Amino acid sequence: MKNREEEIRHFQEDKICRVFVGQIAAAGLGITLIAAATMVFFSMDYSMSNFEQAKARIHRVSQKENCHYIYIVAAGTVDRKVLKALRDKADLAKLLVDDYRKGRNPYAE
Repeated sequence: MKNREEEIRHFQEDKICRVFVGQIAAAGLGITLIAAATMVFFSMDYSMSNFEQAKARIHRVSQKENCHYIYIVAAGTVDRKVLKALRDKADLAKLLVDDYRKGRNPYAE
């Protein structure tokens, strides 16, 4: 895209512009898309930080609507395995944080 800032502004302010298309890595870099309430992922990124950062683009303090995330993933593809790995990573992180908050050391044997 030639004028990234202009395209983002156009999406944020023009009520006729209803779709913004971007890659996960690109969407996670300094773009705030609070005009959106739904994000569609058609390609997965194995990096949990890239994945969460991309999701955060539409979920900000000034967001007035509930945010929805749709994952378009075909059976038997690498993306299916990546999405499962991302969910497993999130489950593990939540478990570790919850254990720590409850006073249990998740690293103790």
